[in-house]
Amino acid sequence: MIEGMRQGKDKGSFRWRAAFLAAACAGIFFRAAPVAAVMPETIRAEELTFGETGYGLTVLRGEEPETFPVTYIGRLENTRPGQEMVLIRLHGKRLEKSGIVAGMSGSPIFFRSRLLGALAYGWQGAREPIAGVTPIDLMLKLIPETRRAEEEGWRAMLPFFDSGSEEEGSRHRSRGWVPVTTPLSVAGLPVNGASQTRERLERLGFLVVPGGRVPRKPSPLKPGSAIGVRLVDGDLSATAIGTVTWLDSDIVLAFGHSFLNRGFNPVPITGARIEAIMPTREISFKMGSATNDVGTLVRDAAVGISGRLGPRPKMIPVTVTLEAPWRKRRLHYLVARERTIAARLINAVWSASAEQELFTRGPASVDVEVAIVVEGRTIHLKDRGVVKQSITEVMPTLPVQILYENPFRSLHPDSIAVRVRVGTDLRHGEILRVRNLEPKVEAGGTLPIEVTLHVYEEGRRKVRIGVPIPSDLEEGKVGLAISGGRGVVPSVAEPRNLKDLLDRLANYESQDMLVVRIFRSEKDEKIVGDAVLPQLPQGLRGIQEGRTEAGERVLLRKRLDIPVAGELTTWIEVERKKE
Repeated sequence: MIEGMRQGKDKGSFRWRAAFLAAACAGIFFRAAPVAAVMPETIRAEELTFGETGYGLTVLRGEEPETFPVTYIGRLENTRPGQEMVLIRLHGKRLEKSGIVAGMSGSPIFFRSRLLGALAYGWQGAREPIAGVTPIDLMLKLIPETRRAEEEGWRAMLPFFDSGSEEEGSRHRSRGWVPVTTPLSVAGLPVNGASQTRERLERLGFLVVPGGRVPRKPSPLKPGSAIGVRLVDGDLSATAIGTVTWLDSDIVLAFGHSFLNRGFNPVPITGARIEAIMPTREISFKMGSATNDVGTLVRDAAVGISGRLGPRPKMIPVTVTLEAPWRKRRLHYLVARERTIAARLINAVWSASAEQELFTRGPASVDVEVAIVVEGRTIHLKDRGVVKQSITEVMPTLPVQILYENPFRSLHPDSIAVRVRVGTDLRHGEILRVRNLEPKVEAGGTLPIEVTLHVYEEGRRKVRIGVPIPSDLEEGKVGLAISGGRGVVPSVAEPRNLKDLLDRLANYESQDMLVVRIFRSEKDEKIVGDAVLPQLPQGLRGIQEGRTEAGERVLLRKRLDIPVAGELTTWIEVERKKE
Protein backbone atom coordinates (compact mmCIF):
# COMPACT_ATOMS: atom_id res chain seq x y z
CA MET A 1 0.00 0.00 0.00
CA ILE A 2 2.79 2.38 0.88
CA GLU A 3 4.68 1.51 -2.30
CA GLY A 4 1.62 2.29 -4.39
CA MET A 5 1.29 5.59 -2.61
CA ARG A 6 4.91 6.45 -3.46
CA GLN A 7 4.31 5.72 -7.14
CA GLY A 8 1.43 8.18 -7.20
CA LYS A 9 3.34 10.94 -5.45
CA ASP A 10 4.25 12.99 -8.55
CA LYS A 11 0.81 12.46 -10.00
CA GLY A 12 -0.82 13.87 -6.90
CA SER A 13 1.35 17.00 -6.55
CA PHE A 14 -1.07 19.06 -8.66
CA ARG A 15 -3.93 17.99 -6.41
CA TRP A 16 -2.01 19.13 -3.31
CA ARG A 17 -1.51 22.60 -4.80
CA ALA A 18 -5.18 22.74 -5.70
CA ALA A 19 -6.12 21.80 -2.15
CA PHE A 20 -3.87 24.54 -0.74
CA LEU A 21 -5.41 27.12 -3.08
CA ALA A 22 -8.90 26.14 -1.98
CA ALA A 23 -7.90 26.43 1.63
CA ALA A 24 -6.35 29.83 1.08
CA CYS A 25 -9.52 31.07 -0.62
CA ALA A 26 -11.52 29.81 2.33
CA GLY A 27 -9.30 31.81 4.70
CA ILE A 28 -8.74 28.79 6.93
CA PHE A 29 -5.05 29.09 7.65
CA PHE A 30 -3.27 31.86 5.77
CA ARG A 31 -4.78 34.68 7.78
CA ALA A 32 -6.13 35.11 11.26
CA ALA A 33 -9.80 34.21 11.26
CA PRO A 34 -12.45 34.98 13.86
CA VAL A 35 -13.16 32.21 16.33
CA ALA A 36 -15.56 29.72 14.79
CA ALA A 37 -19.05 29.82 16.26
CA VAL A 38 -20.59 27.02 14.19
CA MET A 39 -19.85 23.37 13.64
CA PRO A 40 -17.23 22.78 10.94
CA GLU A 41 -18.05 21.20 7.62
CA THR A 42 -16.77 17.68 8.12
CA ILE A 43 -15.91 14.67 6.00
CA ARG A 44 -15.91 10.99 6.90
CA ALA A 45 -13.21 8.50 5.94
CA GLU A 46 -15.60 6.30 3.94
CA GLU A 47 -16.05 9.21 1.51
CA LEU A 48 -12.33 9.17 0.65
CA THR A 49 -10.37 7.03 -1.79
CA PHE A 50 -6.88 5.63 -1.42
CA GLY A 51 -4.22 8.16 -2.43
CA GLU A 52 -6.57 11.15 -2.23
CA THR A 53 -4.71 14.29 -1.18
CA GLY A 54 -5.47 16.75 1.58
CA TYR A 55 -3.63 18.98 4.00
CA GLY A 56 -3.02 19.54 7.67
CA LEU A 57 -2.41 22.64 9.78
CA THR A 58 0.21 23.06 12.48
CA VAL A 59 2.66 25.70 13.72
CA LEU A 60 6.23 25.02 12.66
CA ARG A 61 7.60 28.42 13.68
CA GLY A 62 6.04 31.40 15.42
CA GLU A 63 2.30 31.41 16.09
CA GLU A 64 0.79 31.20 12.61
CA PRO A 65 -0.33 27.73 11.41
CA GLU A 66 1.25 26.40 8.24
CA THR A 67 0.00 23.74 5.87
CA PHE A 68 1.53 20.35 5.18
CA PRO A 69 0.32 17.90 2.52
CA VAL A 70 -1.14 14.50 3.38
CA THR A 71 -2.56 11.53 1.48
CA TYR A 72 -5.31 9.17 2.57
CA ILE A 73 -4.34 5.52 3.14
CA GLY A 74 -7.36 3.87 4.77
CA ARG A 75 -9.07 3.31 8.09
CA LEU A 76 -8.97 0.85 10.97
CA GLU A 77 -12.44 0.08 12.24
CA ASN A 78 -13.33 -0.64 15.87
CA THR A 79 -9.93 0.31 17.28
CA ARG A 80 -12.09 1.08 20.30
CA PRO A 81 -15.73 0.03 20.67
CA GLY A 82 -17.64 1.88 17.98
CA GLN A 83 -14.61 3.99 17.00
CA GLU A 84 -12.21 4.03 14.10
CA MET A 85 -8.78 5.42 13.28
CA VAL A 86 -8.01 6.99 9.93
CA LEU A 87 -4.56 6.41 8.39
CA ILE A 88 -2.76 9.14 6.48
CA ARG A 89 0.77 9.80 5.26
CA LEU A 90 2.47 13.15 5.82
CA HIS A 91 4.53 14.85 3.08
CA GLY A 92 6.74 17.90 2.70
CA LYS A 93 10.50 18.40 3.05
CA ARG A 94 10.39 19.18 6.78
CA LEU A 95 8.19 16.27 7.78
CA GLU A 96 9.93 13.82 5.44
CA LYS A 97 13.12 14.62 7.36
CA SER A 98 11.74 14.85 10.90
CA GLY A 99 8.83 12.42 10.77
CA ILE A 100 5.81 13.06 12.96
CA VAL A 101 6.78 15.77 15.44
CA ALA A 102 5.98 15.71 19.16
CA GLY A 103 3.62 18.64 19.63
CA MET A 104 1.60 18.00 16.45
CA SER A 105 -1.13 16.23 18.43
CA GLY A 106 -4.43 17.78 17.45
CA SER A 107 -3.30 19.17 14.08
CA PRO A 108 -6.50 19.38 12.00
CA ILE A 109 -6.55 17.29 8.82
CA PHE A 110 -8.67 18.44 5.87
CA PHE A 111 -9.81 16.72 2.68
CA ARG A 112 -11.82 18.63 0.07
CA SER A 113 -11.59 21.62 2.46
CA ARG A 114 -13.66 19.66 4.99
CA LEU A 115 -12.40 18.65 8.41
CA LEU A 116 -11.62 14.95 8.79
CA GLY A 117 -10.16 14.95 12.30
CA ALA A 118 -7.06 15.43 14.44
CA LEU A 119 -3.62 13.96 13.86
CA ALA A 120 -3.13 11.96 17.06
CA TYR A 121 -1.19 8.68 16.70
CA GLY A 122 2.02 7.28 15.29
CA TRP A 123 3.82 3.94 15.22
CA GLN A 124 6.96 3.09 17.10
CA GLY A 125 9.92 2.53 14.78
CA ALA A 126 8.00 3.67 11.69
CA ARG A 127 10.27 4.42 8.73
CA GLU A 128 7.76 6.74 7.07
CA PRO A 129 5.59 9.53 8.56
CA ILE A 130 2.33 7.57 8.71
CA ALA A 131 -0.14 8.89 11.28
CA GLY A 132 -3.46 7.95 12.83
CA VAL A 133 -6.27 10.50 12.82
CA THR A 134 -9.05 10.73 15.42
CA PRO A 135 -12.31 11.47 13.53
CA ILE A 136 -13.70 14.91 14.28
CA ASP A 137 -17.19 13.49 14.88
CA LEU A 138 -15.89 11.88 18.05
CA MET A 139 -14.19 15.07 19.23
CA LEU A 140 -17.23 17.26 18.62
CA LYS A 141 -19.08 15.25 21.27
CA LEU A 142 -16.78 16.88 23.83
CA ILE A 143 -18.39 20.28 23.25
CA PRO A 144 -21.75 19.56 24.97
CA GLU A 145 -19.92 17.48 27.61
CA THR A 146 -17.72 20.47 28.38
CA ARG A 147 -20.68 22.82 28.77
CA ARG A 148 -22.60 20.28 30.84
CA ALA A 149 -19.58 19.63 33.05
CA GLU A 150 -19.31 23.29 33.99
CA GLU A 151 -23.07 23.61 34.53
CA GLU A 152 -23.37 20.52 36.70
CA GLY A 153 -19.97 20.67 38.35
CA TRP A 154 -17.05 18.60 37.04
CA ARG A 155 -16.49 16.92 40.39
CA ALA A 156 -19.97 15.41 40.35
CA MET A 157 -19.35 13.86 36.92
CA LEU A 158 -15.78 12.73 37.58
CA PRO A 159 -16.50 9.10 38.59
CA PHE A 160 -18.25 8.44 35.28
CA PHE A 161 -15.29 9.48 33.14
CA ASP A 162 -12.19 8.66 35.18
CA SER A 163 -11.16 5.69 33.06
CA GLY A 164 -8.13 3.50 33.54
CA SER A 165 -5.91 4.60 30.71
CA GLU A 166 -2.85 2.61 31.72
CA GLU A 167 -4.23 -0.74 30.55
CA GLU A 168 -5.46 0.74 27.31
CA GLY A 169 -2.17 2.54 26.72
CA SER A 170 -0.23 -0.67 27.32
CA ARG A 171 -2.38 -2.50 24.77
CA HIS A 172 -1.68 0.14 22.15
CA ARG A 173 2.04 0.19 22.91
CA SER A 174 2.25 -3.56 22.46
CA ARG A 175 1.10 -3.06 18.87
CA GLY A 176 3.46 -0.15 18.31
CA TRP A 177 0.50 2.24 18.13
CA VAL A 178 1.03 5.19 20.47
CA PRO A 179 -0.33 8.72 20.88
CA VAL A 180 1.96 11.33 19.38
CA THR A 181 4.29 12.29 22.23
CA THR A 182 3.42 15.43 24.15
CA PRO A 183 6.49 17.62 24.75
CA LEU A 184 6.63 19.30 28.15
CA SER A 185 8.25 22.67 27.60
CA VAL A 186 10.21 23.56 30.76
CA ALA A 187 11.51 27.07 31.44
CA GLY A 188 13.50 28.31 34.42
CA LEU A 189 15.69 25.26 34.95
CA PRO A 190 18.32 23.41 32.95
CA VAL A 191 16.79 20.05 32.00
CA ASN A 192 20.03 18.15 31.53
CA GLY A 193 20.36 14.42 32.02
CA ALA A 194 21.39 14.76 35.66
CA SER A 195 18.43 16.89 36.68
CA GLN A 196 16.19 15.50 39.43
CA THR A 197 13.38 17.71 38.15
CA ARG A 198 13.66 16.29 34.64
CA GLU A 199 13.55 12.73 35.97
CA ARG A 200 10.47 13.45 38.08
CA LEU A 201 8.63 15.09 35.18
CA GLU A 202 9.52 12.32 32.75
CA ARG A 203 8.01 9.78 35.15
CA LEU A 204 4.69 11.46 34.39
CA GLY A 205 5.01 10.30 30.78
CA PHE A 206 6.16 13.52 29.11
CA LEU A 207 9.05 14.28 26.79
CA VAL A 208 10.79 17.02 28.76
CA VAL A 209 12.35 19.66 26.48
CA PRO A 210 13.86 23.10 27.12
CA GLY A 211 11.44 25.93 26.54
CA GLY A 212 10.51 29.46 27.51
CA ARG A 213 7.77 31.51 29.13
CA VAL A 214 6.53 34.60 27.27
CA PRO A 215 4.40 36.79 29.59
CA ARG A 216 2.17 38.26 26.91
CA LYS A 217 -1.21 37.73 25.35
CA PRO A 218 -1.09 35.11 22.58
CA SER A 219 -2.46 35.51 19.10
CA PRO A 220 -6.13 34.42 18.83
CA LEU A 221 -6.40 30.65 18.77
CA LYS A 222 -7.61 28.97 15.59
CA PRO A 223 -7.37 25.53 14.00
CA GLY A 224 -3.70 24.61 13.79
CA SER A 225 -2.55 27.03 16.52
CA ALA A 226 -0.16 25.79 19.18
CA ILE A 227 -1.84 25.33 22.55
CA GLY A 228 -0.42 24.55 25.97
CA VAL A 229 -1.64 22.85 29.12
CA ARG A 230 0.13 24.52 32.02
CA LEU A 231 1.16 22.32 34.93
CA VAL A 232 3.56 24.70 36.69
CA ASP A 233 4.03 28.46 36.51
CA GLY A 234 6.34 30.93 38.21
CA ASP A 235 10.11 30.64 38.61
CA LEU A 236 9.71 27.26 36.93
CA SER A 237 7.26 26.91 34.07
CA ALA A 238 6.18 23.53 32.70
CA THR A 239 3.65 23.45 29.87
CA ALA A 240 2.58 20.54 27.66
CA ILE A 241 2.42 21.59 24.01
CA GLY A 242 -0.13 20.37 21.45
CA THR A 243 -2.28 21.76 18.62
CA VAL A 244 -5.80 23.18 18.34
CA THR A 245 -8.15 21.08 16.23
CA TRP A 246 -11.28 23.25 16.25
CA LEU A 247 -13.06 26.01 18.17
CA ASP A 248 -16.76 26.48 18.77
CA SER A 249 -17.42 29.90 20.25
CA ASP A 250 -15.51 29.73 23.56
CA ILE A 251 -14.87 25.95 23.49
CA VAL A 252 -11.54 24.69 22.13
CA LEU A 253 -10.80 21.11 21.03
CA ALA A 254 -7.23 19.80 20.84
CA PHE A 255 -4.75 16.87 20.95
CA GLY A 256 -6.97 14.13 19.42
CA HIS A 257 -5.96 11.81 22.28
CA SER A 258 -6.08 12.05 26.04
CA PHE A 259 -3.76 14.26 28.05
CA LEU A 260 -3.87 12.36 31.34
CA ASN A 261 -7.23 10.63 30.67
CA ARG A 262 -8.61 11.79 34.00
CA GLY A 263 -12.11 12.89 33.04
CA PHE A 264 -12.59 16.51 34.07
CA ASN A 265 -9.52 18.56 34.98
CA PRO A 266 -9.56 22.27 35.90
CA VAL A 267 -6.06 22.97 34.57
CA PRO A 268 -4.94 26.21 32.82
CA ILE A 269 -4.60 26.25 29.03
CA THR A 270 -2.27 28.69 27.28
CA GLY A 271 -1.20 29.88 23.91
CA ALA A 272 2.26 28.95 22.66
CA ARG A 273 4.93 30.20 20.30
CA ILE A 274 7.06 27.63 18.45
CA GLU A 275 10.70 28.59 17.88
CA ALA A 276 12.00 25.51 16.06
CA ILE A 277 11.48 21.88 15.16
CA MET A 278 14.26 19.76 16.61
CA PRO A 279 14.77 16.60 14.49
CA THR A 280 16.48 13.76 16.35
CA ARG A 281 17.05 10.08 15.68
CA GLU A 282 14.73 9.03 18.48
CA ILE A 283 11.92 11.58 18.23
CA SER A 284 11.52 15.05 16.74
CA PHE A 285 9.81 17.69 18.83
CA LYS A 286 8.64 21.28 18.83
CA MET A 287 10.66 23.75 20.92
CA GLY A 288 8.70 26.74 22.06
CA SER A 289 7.48 29.09 24.74
CA ALA A 290 4.16 29.21 26.55
CA THR A 291 2.34 32.53 26.48
CA ASN A 292 -0.26 33.75 28.95
CA ASP A 293 -3.20 31.63 30.03
CA VAL A 294 -6.27 31.72 27.81
CA GLY A 295 -8.71 29.55 29.75
CA THR A 296 -9.33 26.25 31.51
CA LEU A 297 -8.98 22.65 30.40
CA VAL A 298 -12.26 20.99 31.35
CA ARG A 299 -12.63 17.64 29.58
CA ASP A 300 -9.83 15.10 29.20
CA ALA A 301 -11.01 12.10 27.19
CA ALA A 302 -9.61 9.31 25.03
CA VAL A 303 -10.51 11.25 21.85
CA GLY A 304 -8.97 14.56 22.91
CA ILE A 305 -9.18 17.45 25.32
CA SER A 306 -11.56 20.37 25.48
CA GLY A 307 -11.40 23.63 27.34
CA ARG A 308 -13.23 26.90 27.79
CA LEU A 309 -11.60 30.19 26.90
CA GLY A 310 -11.68 32.77 29.68
CA PRO A 311 -10.36 32.93 33.25
CA ARG A 312 -7.82 30.37 34.38
CA PRO A 313 -8.56 28.04 37.30
CA LYS A 314 -7.12 28.34 40.77
CA MET A 315 -3.62 26.92 41.27
CA ILE A 316 -1.64 25.93 44.37
CA PRO A 317 0.91 28.56 45.51
CA VAL A 318 4.24 27.02 46.54
CA THR A 319 7.04 29.17 47.98
CA VAL A 320 10.56 27.89 48.65
CA THR A 321 13.01 30.05 50.61
CA LEU A 322 16.68 29.04 50.48
CA GLU A 323 19.05 30.51 53.07
CA ALA A 324 22.82 30.16 53.42
CA PRO A 325 25.49 32.28 55.09
CA TRP A 326 26.41 33.67 51.68
CA ARG A 327 23.01 34.08 50.05
CA LYS A 328 19.24 34.09 50.42
CA ARG A 329 16.80 33.34 47.63
CA ARG A 330 13.02 32.97 47.45
CA LEU A 331 11.32 31.06 44.64
CA HIS A 332 7.61 31.22 43.80
CA TYR A 333 5.58 28.62 41.93
CA LEU A 334 1.98 27.90 41.01
CA VAL A 335 1.07 24.22 40.61
CA ALA A 336 -1.98 22.87 38.77
CA ARG A 337 -4.69 21.38 40.97
CA GLU A 338 -4.67 18.11 39.03
CA ARG A 339 -5.41 15.54 41.69
CA THR A 340 -3.49 12.61 40.17
CA ILE A 341 -0.17 14.39 39.64
CA ALA A 342 -0.29 17.52 41.84
CA ALA A 343 1.81 15.91 44.59
CA ARG A 344 4.45 14.85 42.07
CA LEU A 345 4.47 18.31 40.51
CA ILE A 346 4.94 19.87 43.95
CA ASN A 347 7.91 17.59 44.55
CA ALA A 348 9.28 18.46 41.10
CA VAL A 349 9.38 22.16 41.98
CA TRP A 350 10.88 21.24 45.35
CA SER A 351 13.74 19.43 43.61
CA ALA A 352 13.98 22.33 41.13
CA SER A 353 14.62 24.64 44.06
CA ALA A 354 17.37 22.31 45.26
CA GLU A 355 19.03 22.61 41.85
CA GLN A 356 19.22 26.40 41.94
CA GLU A 357 22.44 28.30 42.51
CA LEU A 358 22.26 28.44 46.31
CA PHE A 359 23.28 24.84 46.97
CA THR A 360 23.64 21.88 44.64
CA ARG A 361 26.79 19.90 45.53
CA GLY A 362 28.96 19.09 48.55
CA PRO A 363 28.37 18.26 52.24
CA ALA A 364 26.33 20.64 54.38
CA SER A 365 23.88 20.72 57.23
CA VAL A 366 20.29 21.34 56.18
CA ASP A 367 17.23 22.39 58.18
CA VAL A 368 13.88 22.15 56.41
CA GLU A 369 10.62 23.70 57.64
CA VAL A 370 7.35 23.11 55.79
CA ALA A 371 4.03 24.84 56.34
CA ILE A 372 1.04 23.23 54.59
CA VAL A 373 -2.20 25.22 54.76
CA VAL A 374 -5.22 22.96 54.31
CA GLU A 375 -8.80 23.14 55.56
CA GLY A 376 -8.08 26.40 57.40
CA ARG A 377 -5.29 24.71 59.35
CA THR A 378 -1.53 25.13 59.07
CA ILE A 379 0.48 21.94 59.49
CA HIS A 380 4.11 22.56 60.45
CA LEU A 381 6.77 19.96 59.66
CA LYS A 382 10.47 20.13 60.47
CA ASP A 383 13.43 18.00 59.50
CA ARG A 384 17.18 18.19 59.85
CA GLY A 385 20.10 16.34 58.33
CA VAL A 386 23.60 16.36 56.90
CA VAL A 387 23.65 15.88 53.13
CA LYS A 388 26.34 14.92 50.64
CA GLN A 389 24.88 16.11 47.32
CA SER A 390 21.47 17.81 47.48
CA ILE A 391 19.24 19.44 50.08
CA THR A 392 16.44 17.04 49.08
CA GLU A 393 18.34 14.26 50.83
CA VAL A 394 16.78 15.56 54.04
CA MET A 395 13.19 15.45 52.79
CA PRO A 396 13.20 13.70 49.40
CA THR A 397 9.46 14.24 48.97
CA LEU A 398 7.20 16.77 50.60
CA PRO A 399 4.51 14.71 52.39
CA VAL A 400 1.46 15.91 50.45
CA GLN A 401 0.47 12.65 48.72
CA ILE A 402 -1.50 11.72 51.84
CA LEU A 403 -3.87 14.62 51.19
CA TYR A 404 -4.69 13.39 47.68
CA GLU A 405 -5.11 9.74 48.67
CA ASN A 406 -7.25 10.36 51.73
CA PRO A 407 -10.37 8.14 51.87
CA PHE A 408 -12.74 10.92 52.94
CA ARG A 409 -13.05 13.50 50.14
CA SER A 410 -11.25 15.39 47.38
CA LEU A 411 -8.72 17.76 48.89
CA HIS A 412 -6.02 20.19 47.79
CA PRO A 413 -3.61 22.20 49.95
CA ASP A 414 -4.40 25.92 49.91
CA SER A 415 -0.70 26.78 49.91
CA ILE A 416 2.71 25.33 50.74
CA ALA A 417 5.73 27.21 52.08
CA VAL A 418 9.16 25.61 52.44
CA ARG A 419 12.11 27.20 54.22
CA VAL A 420 15.58 25.68 53.89
CA ARG A 421 18.62 26.76 55.89
CA VAL A 422 22.02 25.51 54.77
CA GLY A 423 24.90 25.53 57.24
CA THR A 424 28.33 24.15 57.99
CA ASP A 425 27.59 22.08 61.14
CA LEU A 426 28.33 18.58 59.86
CA ARG A 427 27.77 16.76 63.16
CA HIS A 428 25.53 13.72 62.90
CA GLY A 429 25.13 10.65 65.05
CA GLU A 430 24.84 6.91 64.64
CA ILE A 431 23.33 4.62 67.28
CA LEU A 432 26.05 2.27 68.60
CA ARG A 433 24.54 0.76 71.74
CA VAL A 434 21.31 0.65 73.76
CA ARG A 435 21.36 -0.33 77.44
CA ASN A 436 18.43 -0.81 79.80
CA LEU A 437 19.24 0.77 83.15
CA GLU A 438 16.59 -1.38 84.88
CA PRO A 439 16.12 -5.14 84.19
CA LYS A 440 12.34 -4.99 84.73
CA VAL A 441 9.62 -2.39 84.56
CA GLU A 442 5.98 -2.23 85.67
CA ALA A 443 3.22 -1.66 83.15
CA GLY A 444 2.44 2.03 83.39
CA GLY A 445 5.95 2.83 84.66
CA THR A 446 8.96 4.52 83.08
CA LEU A 447 12.00 2.62 81.82
CA PRO A 448 15.35 4.44 81.90
CA ILE A 449 17.49 3.68 78.81
CA GLU A 450 20.97 4.81 77.86
CA VAL A 451 21.69 5.29 74.15
CA THR A 452 25.30 5.58 73.00
CA LEU A 453 25.90 7.55 69.79
CA HIS A 454 28.96 8.01 67.64
CA VAL A 455 28.90 11.68 66.63
CA TYR A 456 30.92 12.94 63.67
CA GLU A 457 33.52 15.55 64.78
CA GLU A 458 32.64 14.93 68.42
CA GLY A 459 33.16 11.28 69.35
CA ARG A 460 30.93 9.20 71.61
CA ARG A 461 27.92 10.72 73.32
CA LYS A 462 25.58 9.09 75.83
CA VAL A 463 21.92 10.09 75.91
CA ARG A 464 19.55 9.04 78.70
CA ILE A 465 15.85 8.80 78.00
CA GLY A 466 12.84 7.74 80.04
CA VAL A 467 10.47 5.51 78.07
CA PRO A 468 6.84 5.44 79.27
CA ILE A 469 5.54 1.87 79.29
CA PRO A 470 1.82 1.47 78.44
CA SER A 471 -0.35 0.45 81.37
CA ASP A 472 -2.32 -2.02 79.22
CA LEU A 473 0.65 -4.30 78.57
CA GLU A 474 0.47 -7.82 79.91
CA GLU A 475 3.30 -9.53 81.72
CA GLY A 476 6.08 -10.91 79.59
CA LYS A 477 8.94 -10.09 77.31
CA VAL A 478 8.59 -6.98 75.14
CA GLY A 479 10.91 -5.59 72.47
CA LEU A 480 11.77 -1.93 72.02
CA ALA A 481 13.23 -0.53 68.78
CA ILE A 482 15.27 2.68 69.14
CA SER A 483 16.01 4.62 65.96
CA GLY A 484 16.28 8.03 64.38
CA GLY A 485 13.16 9.69 63.00
CA ARG A 486 11.76 8.20 59.79
CA GLY A 487 9.35 10.72 58.35
CA VAL A 488 5.58 10.49 58.07
CA VAL A 489 2.93 8.38 59.80
CA PRO A 490 4.37 6.83 62.94
CA SER A 491 1.03 5.13 63.62
CA VAL A 492 -1.12 3.19 61.17
CA ALA A 493 -4.30 3.03 63.17
CA GLU A 494 -7.15 3.75 60.81
CA PRO A 495 -7.90 7.50 60.63
CA ARG A 496 -11.50 8.03 61.70
CA ASN A 497 -11.96 11.31 59.86
CA LEU A 498 -10.06 13.95 57.93
CA LYS A 499 -8.94 15.73 61.10
CA ASP A 500 -7.45 12.50 62.39
CA LEU A 501 -5.53 12.04 59.14
CA LEU A 502 -4.20 15.61 59.27
CA ASP A 503 -3.09 14.98 62.85
CA ARG A 504 -1.08 12.01 61.61
CA LEU A 505 0.56 14.20 58.98
CA ALA A 506 1.49 16.76 61.62
CA ASN A 507 3.17 13.99 63.63
CA TYR A 508 6.19 14.02 61.33
CA GLU A 509 9.36 12.36 62.65
CA SER A 510 12.46 14.38 61.81
CA GLN A 511 15.93 12.89 61.57
CA ASP A 512 17.06 14.69 64.73
CA MET A 513 14.67 12.65 66.87
CA LEU A 514 15.30 9.53 68.92
CA VAL A 515 12.18 7.40 68.48
CA VAL A 516 11.21 4.38 70.59
CA ARG A 517 8.71 1.82 69.27
CA ILE A 518 7.38 -1.34 70.90
CA PHE A 519 6.71 -4.86 69.62
CA ARG A 520 5.94 -8.21 71.24
CA SER A 521 8.00 -10.75 69.34
CA GLU A 522 9.45 -11.53 65.92
CA LYS A 523 6.29 -13.44 64.93
CA ASP A 524 3.85 -10.92 66.32
CA GLU A 525 5.97 -7.98 65.21
CA LYS A 526 4.21 -4.85 66.34
CA ILE A 527 1.46 -3.57 68.60
CA VAL A 528 -0.89 -0.74 67.76
CA GLY A 529 -2.82 1.49 70.07
CA ASP A 530 -6.04 1.60 68.04
CA ALA A 531 -7.72 -0.43 65.33
CA VAL A 532 -5.34 -1.59 62.61
CA LEU A 533 -6.01 -0.32 59.12
CA PRO A 534 -5.80 -3.40 56.85
CA GLN A 535 -5.24 -1.61 53.54
CA LEU A 536 -3.59 1.79 53.63
CA PRO A 537 -3.44 4.28 50.76
CA GLN A 538 -0.10 4.31 49.03
CA GLY A 539 0.76 7.71 50.50
CA LEU A 540 0.48 6.25 53.99
CA ARG A 541 2.68 3.30 53.04
CA GLY A 542 5.61 4.81 51.27
CA ILE A 543 6.01 8.54 51.64
CA GLN A 544 9.65 8.41 52.49
CA GLU A 545 12.30 5.75 52.20
CA GLY A 546 12.99 4.06 55.53
CA ARG A 547 10.13 5.63 57.44
CA THR A 548 7.78 4.04 59.96
CA GLU A 549 6.57 0.54 59.14
CA ALA A 550 3.06 -0.82 59.53
CA GLY A 551 1.63 -1.74 62.90
CA GLU A 552 4.05 0.15 65.18
CA ARG A 553 3.22 1.83 68.46
CA VAL A 554 5.41 4.82 69.25
CA LEU A 555 6.25 5.31 72.93
CA LEU A 556 8.64 8.26 72.81
CA ARG A 557 10.07 10.91 70.51
CA LYS A 558 12.97 12.98 71.83
CA ARG A 559 14.47 15.78 69.76
CA LEU A 560 18.27 16.17 69.77
CA ASP A 561 20.61 18.85 68.41
CA ILE A 562 21.96 16.53 65.70
CA PRO A 563 20.42 14.15 63.16
CA VAL A 564 20.59 10.47 64.11
CA ALA A 565 20.74 7.31 61.99
CA GLY A 566 20.58 3.62 62.75
CA GLU A 567 18.30 1.32 64.73
CA LEU A 568 18.88 -1.14 67.58
CA THR A 569 16.53 -3.40 69.55
CA THR A 570 16.43 -4.15 73.27
CA TRP A 571 14.23 -6.55 75.24
CA ILE A 572 12.61 -5.82 78.59
CA GLU A 573 10.57 -7.78 81.12
CA VAL A 574 7.21 -6.20 81.87
CA GLU A 575 5.64 -6.89 85.27
CA ARG A 576 2.00 -6.51 86.14
CA LYS A 577 1.26 -3.20 87.75
CA LYS A 578 0.97 -3.50 91.51
CA GLU A 579 -2.41 -2.61 92.93
